[in-house]
Amino acid sequence: MREGVCYVYHVNDVMHRGWLEAYTLDDIKILISYMTKVELLASNDKNQIIRILESDNIGRIAKIPYYLRSRKEHYSYLCFAKAPSITEKIYLHKTNSEITYLGERCPVVLGGNLKQRTYLLGFPVKRNIARAMNEYLDERSGGSRFAESWFPIKRQECGTNIFLHYGRISEGCITVKYEKENDNWTRLFLNLMLSRIDDRCVSEIEVV
Repeated sequence: MREGVCYVYHVNDVMHRGWLEAYTLDDIKILISYMTKVELLASNDKNQIIRILESDNIGRIAKIPYYLRSRKEHYSYLCFAKAPSITEKIYLHKTNSEITYLGERCPVVLGGNLKQRTYLLGFPVKRNIARAMNEYLDERSGGSRFAESWFPIKRQECGTNIFLHYGRISEGCITVKYEKENDNWTRLFLNLMLSRIDDRCVSEIEVV
């Protein structure tokens, strides 16, 4: 694989759930989300060296393993995919308890009091799901392999302590409601990861 700018790509299966485990050069573990832009600096027989170009890990240099490796061939997690672009923002309709985007509607659970304004959505962070809530990951009954990916809602007045995420409970967050036989969160996650505002934010959400 040639060096240059590319994207973390081959992690959207049920095993990786949208995340690539990497290690900095001083062996600190970090997680890189699906469709994060990176620069491939070098490749050797054991791993690849990348510089992260987006998310809160921007600027960090890390080692990543190969997706598949044999004596003769190495298959990378990276791909020279089409670059994400700005897409339509998400709208939160508080009175209807739903969000809308690109013609889609998703019911939500609201536990906070967000003001009527536009907020930035940061790159996702991984939040481990309690064993009692494993149904959120079960795609046979409406769950999503990306249920552990939470998008920070960035607020100037009190920092980033609320999220757009998937589930049934909201403690101040915007929770896309878990519904059996519905893949709302998977569709929303994939759309957001193909959207960009800048190198730290994927989209915007407007409270109306």
